[in-house]
Amino acid sequence: MPKCSYPLGCEEYAAPKSDRCSAHAVAKGGQKAENQMVRRIKLDQEAARLRAAEQEARNKAAEIKRAQQEQLVTMRNEVIASHRRAWNILVDAIVSQVLALRLLDPKANAGNNAVGNTMGGTDTPLTLTTGGAMHGVTKADIIRGMDGLDSSDSGIFKFRRSLVLVHCQ
Repeated sequence: MPKCSYPLGCEEYAAPKSDRCSAHAVAKGGQKAENQMVRRIKLDQEAARLRAAEQEARNKAAEIKRAQQEQLVTMRNEVIASHRRAWNILVDAIVSQVLALRLLDPKANAGNNAVGNTMGGTDTPLTLTTGGAMHGVTKADIIRGMDGLDSSDSGIFKFRRSLVLVHCQ
């Protein structure tokens, strides 16, 4: 016995003297309605396939964008960490100089003193420079997490470490 010839597929065997099984038999004059229904079902299946392909493309684009964002965040964090390390070394060097000067004069501070001069005073702020690709990182992003940040005004950042106030710009 042949299989049912229903256009959307059927695994049943055809009824005797028919090309379809009893579930898919067509009444007289019902062929046109069935053809329209089959056409509509096929169009719906194609539309669903296209929607699924579009959604898959959107998902891939979102994944690529997320990966790029993660990479940018990683690069920004590396830039911030490297600048913080370098700038902390500079600030610590001035603090060490001031502490050495305080052995000679307990009132010595960063800047110009009777016993010696250092950078980091009110009139001689330490210039903190940035270099290389910054990936959108600003000085404020770097300064924000540094040890001893005392205050910031008019582009001058102040760090207080070991009772020494260091001015930076």
